[in-house]
Amino acid sequence: MIVNVPLCARIGPPLTGASTKAMPRCASRSAKRREATGDIVDISTTMLPSRSPSATPRAAKSASSTCGASGTQRRTISLADATSLGCAAARTPRAASRSSGARLRCAEAVRGNPARATACAIGSPIAPSPIKPTVVGDDIAASVYRSRRALPRSGTRHRGEPPPGRSPGPMPTPTRRPTFDDMNLSTGKRARLHRLMYEHGPANGTLMILPIDQGLEHGPIDFFDNPDSLDTDWIYRLAVEGRFSGIALHIGLAEKYHRHYAGRVPLVLKVNGKTNFPPDDEAFSSLTSGVEDAVRLGADAVGYTLYVGSPSQGVDIAQCNEVRRECERYGMPLIVWSYPRGSAVKSKGGVDSLYAIDYAARVACEVGADIVKLNEPKWEPEAAAKSPKPYNALAFDDLEGLRRVVRSAGRTLVLVSGGSKMGDEATIHKAQTAMEAGCVGLIFGRNMWQRPWESALSMAGRMHDLMKGYGQ
Repeated sequence: MIVNVPLCARIGPPLTGASTKAMPRCASRSAKRREATGDIVDISTTMLPSRSPSATPRAAKSASSTCGASGTQRRTISLADATSLGCAAARTPRAASRSSGARLRCAEAVRGNPARATACAIGSPIAPSPIKPTVVGDDIAASVYRSRRALPRSGTRHRGEPPPGRSPGPMPTPTRRPTFDDMNLSTGKRARLHRLMYEHGPANGTLMILPIDQGLEHGPIDFFDNPDSLDTDWIYRLAVEGRFSGIALHIGLAEKYHRHYAGRVPLVLKVNGKTNFPPDDEAFSSLTSGVEDAVRLGADAVGYTLYVGSPSQGVDIAQCNEVRRECERYGMPLIVWSYPRGSAVKSKGGVDSLYAIDYAARVACEVGADIVKLNEPKWEPEAAAKSPKPYNALAFDDLEGLRRVVRSAGRTLVLVSGGSKMGDEATIHKAQTAMEAGCVGLIFGRNMWQRPWESALSMAGRMHDLMKGYGQ
């Protein structure tokens, strides 16, 4: 027979009308068997009586034990608030073992003012007897509290835990991302980022952005793998039906197409760009639009490409600063495409080295980006040897490299770029690595719209399944 008894019970006369007489001793099993016919069944029941506003514990309990046979039932009920009149207070025994922590219950300690005091209660197997008031020592209460804090919360799924019905993958290490308060966002920025992160896409504090700015940056060559992607309507429908957090494009496409999809998918207006004709050694992206255009079009963020290490980076940073000031004026989030470029970068390990991308992440944070878009750093021994110390001695895998980059970005959220089209499993692996490293999300373009329609929708669905485990 299991009876739940609180560590703290009311001292004083009962309020429930319970008898102050001792309960009758329960007959032995052999005696019961002689009294009843049929099988003997032990029943343990927990009942929730109606609460009294002044004295009933928050989770009031009564425990009953029934032993009997067909047509015969014996029941003993004791309420947590029922005490024996005139019984002196006695110290409760110490919990027998750590396993008792699994039976913790939360009840309200009834003292002078029962509405103000709470404490933990623990149930343990005992014989039926009148409930006597007890006083909980500080050492006992503290040990119970620590045990209770150590218990996992029921009904919760930690970040990285696969949804029900899915095979578990490698368990990620939880990484706390910067919150809106950490980022010191203005009201306008907070409202727009909330739409991107909590009202569209996975809607759990992560981001899935579909970029289509490659037409200016790379030319039509990127659309050869999937001719349907030349139609911007096709891309927009993928963004809507694939439930992306937003779509990123330049002013020309936004002017011609976004009005038909406004409210269905958020807009990230790319405000600068360049063609692929000039060499990257002197990379610089001129303005193609402004923050006022973004406000007029109903955008929820603007994107700016900054080439870190280029000979033109001085002009680039100054131009970025003007965009940043306009973003602050209008409450518009700023996403910086921070890419290492130039011969100086190539001579120090290359544009994909940890040194270069780590530096680019920090630059975006320093110039005032709310979110930074980065490539994934790659470790190649020969290239890494050209990097400055201590980067030249660092060996890392994809996850370790991205974690370092996320730390360097500080309170700037990190998006990982998809890059050139990869196979399905490689794309999923890259996305999972990014989320495990602490990135806020993904900005995958060619890995989405270079696929046929059904394959692209399927990939978007798999991304959603992945992102479910990384909400914040």
